Amino acid sequence: MKRLWWVTAVVFLLGIGVGKGIDGWQQQREPGLPVFVQNTDPTQPETEAAGQTQPEPTGEPESMLPCSLRYTTLVAQKLVSYEGPYLESGTEENVVDVAALLLTNTGTIGIEYTQIVVTQGSRELYFDATYIPPRSTVLLLEENRSDYLSDEVTSCRCRTVVPGTFDQEPRTITLREKDMCTLEVTNLTDQPLSCVRVFYKHHMGQDDLYLGGLTYSAVIQNLQPGETRAITPYRYASGYTKVVAVTVE
Repeated sequence: MKRLWWVTAVVFLLGIGVGKGIDGWQQQREPGLPVFVQNTDPTQPETEAAGQTQPEPTGEPESMLPCSLRYTTLVAQKLVSYEGPYLESGTEENVVDVAALLLTNTGTIGIEYTQIVVTQGSRELYFDATYIPPRSTVLLLEENRSDYLSDEVTSCRCRTVVPGTFDQEPRTITLREKDMCTLEVTNLTDQPLSCVRVFYKHHMGQDDLYLGGLTYSAVIQNLQPGETRAITPYRYASGYTKVVAVTVE
């Protein structure tokens, strides 16, 4: 209980607000699910899938959730109900009982952008995500903040997918955490780097789960040879966010 209070207090001070969602769902979690996800009963959809060709297809979609999305390395695990800060728009106001989708990238190539469409009766739910690392799972919140319903899912498809290779440019720069909210970036080359971009996402370390499709970025300009520069990225907090990519120009 002491540890949970510490987590809640730190997140509140950072303005992230995830701690409130964690605290509110502590007694309702299903084993194996993060604490901010409500225990729900998965449906059995007749799955349709569509998308652009990927290097590592995972096969035909299954007849129920979880289902592999055709021509992608993505697996839609289940629909759940979410309560907490709404992270998809960056505004982070509190929402209650919003539909959310657990989505896993099973491949060795990252996904730079994808949109998943889930159909329940006469309504469609849209889930967007950017920068999903290989072999990782992300909890996506419905882009229109639609309520969670336990209605039958009639289709689940990948409408758009853009694969991409992104890493932390290990031969060009080093990146390390200096303290909870500060990163240090070092130019390892003998040439100035005009622009270094650091991409990071909300991440719950205890569940190894990315939260929200939104990806933040911080920019370092004119990093000189051998120079180390400290930055304090917006909304960055060790243990609650995680760097997913670094690009160098």
